[in-house]
Amino acid sequence: MRFLSIDFETRSVVNLKTEGVYRYASHPSTGIWCMAWAFDDEPVKVWRWGEDIPQPVLKAMHDPEVIWRAWNAQFERLIFDRILRKWYHTPSIPLERWLCTAAQAARLGLPRGLEDAAAALKLPVQKDAAGYRLMLQMAKPRRIEPTGEIIWWDDHDRRMRLYDYCRQDVVVERAVGERLPPTATWKEREVWLFDQRVNDRGVLLDRPLAAQCLKLTKQATNRISRELRALTNGAVPKVTNVERLKDWLGDDQGMLVGSLAKVPMKRILAREDIEPVVRQALELRKEGGKSSTRKYQAMLNWHTVENVLHGMLLYHAASTGRWAGKGPQPQNFVKGEVPVSEELVAELMRGDLDRLELFYPSIMTALASGLRACLRSRPGHVFTAADYNAIEARMVAWLFGAEKLVKLFADGGKVYESMAETIYEIPADDVAKDSIERFVAKNTVLGCGFQMGAKTFRLQLRDKFGVDVSEELAERAVKAYRGDYWQIPDGWKGMNKAAIRVVREHITAWYPVPETDGKIHFRMHGDWLRMRLPSGRSLWYAEAKITERLAPWTKKTTDKDGNESEEPVYVDAVSYMGVHPKLKKWTRMTLYGGWLTENAVQGMARDLLVEGMFRVEAAGYPIVLTVHDEMVSEHPEGFGSVEHFIAEITTLPEWARGCPVAAEGWRDTRYRK
Repeated sequence: MRFLSIDFETRSVVNLKTEGVYRYASHPSTGIWCMAWAFDDEPVKVWRWGEDIPQPVLKAMHDPEVIWRAWNAQFERLIFDRILRKWYHTPSIPLERWLCTAAQAARLGLPRGLEDAAAALKLPVQKDAAGYRLMLQMAKPRRIEPTGEIIWWDDHDRRMRLYDYCRQDVVVERAVGERLPPTATWKEREVWLFDQRVNDRGVLLDRPLAAQCLKLTKQATNRISRELRALTNGAVPKVTNVERLKDWLGDDQGMLVGSLAKVPMKRILAREDIEPVVRQALELRKEGGKSSTRKYQAMLNWHTVENVLHGMLLYHAASTGRWAGKGPQPQNFVKGEVPVSEELVAELMRGDLDRLELFYPSIMTALASGLRACLRSRPGHVFTAADYNAIEARMVAWLFGAEKLVKLFADGGKVYESMAETIYEIPADDVAKDSIERFVAKNTVLGCGFQMGAKTFRLQLRDKFGVDVSEELAERAVKAYRGDYWQIPDGWKGMNKAAIRVVREHITAWYPVPETDGKIHFRMHGDWLRMRLPSGRSLWYAEAKITERLAPWTKKTTDKDGNESEEPVYVDAVSYMGVHPKLKKWTRMTLYGGWLTENAVQGMARDLLVEGMFRVEAAGYPIVLTVHDEMVSEHPEGFGSVEHFIAEITTLPEWARGCPVAAEGWRDTRYRK
């Protein structure tokens, strides 16, 4: 088997970042400047548009033993298929013969950018920074004449420089690929291929609805701005003028605020001591600042000429293997307070703001719910979808053998009422469904499985839900969880202890974590720490070493005079290099038992999701979208059932035997929650 590494440099009036690769590759203005190519470790050569395709490359198109390799291979694959084939009449390269080095890097938790990945691996070769800037210039028009003629940045010197840049990209991406340890089992390779097929299928966009909702959004935002302008006597002209609003709050109302983002806003509005005019202004800002409605523009930017949204999924976006969204990013759709229905669609299409206010809690709320309605099935087809219920809470209990919790989940018992019984010392049967006791207990079960402390738990309830609980109650809830399901905190300790031992002793054979009953294993691979999940897939931690971290507890000491004091405690831990989940930068981070557990559980949940999607695909339900723990299929009307779909995804693979999995589903012609 041979590898043919390639890289295209292209140009287009389409913005690749905001409009997506499918629209980009299909647009008539999109063209190819050049393609750099090399077999295995041979010298890199450059083919230029207008030249004959080199014979070795032509032969490789027909040779099933040649694997076409590229960084972010989806781009090269689509450019090849929709431009090169069109103009040069080349044969199609089957998807199975493509290999994505960016996907390989992502499986190791490395950065997705080629330059950053090469730097993280400390490679002697790096991307051409000046060439990168030139590429960005030449990828866009220099100008467009009134006649419509596109004038590109096109001269001999620029072309020669661009060819060198393209050549260097292949050198770097090939070097990255050669440095990576082997990570792709045949099954994970199939997951990437599956991801590509799902992105190729795409989801149909109700374009008239999206356009109407965008129009309504602008009208509603203007109306809210007028109200805010009048309320503040012109101090805040638009609801989007956040800094002006902060100045008004501070100068006119005596309320200094650092941020008006979602979480701080909830904290402020939860206060009872703010003036009515301040509350009204903040409510207007909250209403007019809903980011979900801006996704309508993203939908209209992203769709292709067939009104299909392709490429909305990014494979292995998180180090645990989970997908992320691209373009409209359905993973970030808010949970609509208004159910998706044809009645809602009809009212939105009517376009009457005053009428919408009569029927719905707010215009923006209706528009937020309309986001999902814009994704619809093709004529004669329907969506069938389901998602796993509380999958992480179920999996952490199963992983560490917390039999009481496993049994409650498996039997469909009163999981949250049972937790409330321990926290509040009241009978589980007396806990009402909508009570604060059940709410706190539910969030305890769902949130405390990864070593969350009382302080963080309290902040989460306040910031996420606007519910303020006392320090004493938060501490009691965390203690109740750890007491009722003591195997879970024991599991955190076991995970941390095993990781430290494997790194310290540089153990290169698989080392089982006893607290997981052998479900989780660690080992070292060079300076990488590997965590093997029950599915057989591994999570990777680069440049692992032993360090010290500040413990969340202190040590009490008494001096000779009897004065007590508290001193910080430092404990051994494993640190590693990775992409910070919030900063999105390659940096050193420190592991602890709860974080290792979270990684393992999220990785297992992702693998279970994959198993479910593979199973329903085989049963005749083609997947078109996955959002968190949900999978969405599109198929002809009259086929199958929601019950059949759920039965397939809850049929467990051997590695997950005994896990108390449950799922809920729906069927409709529009996407909904």
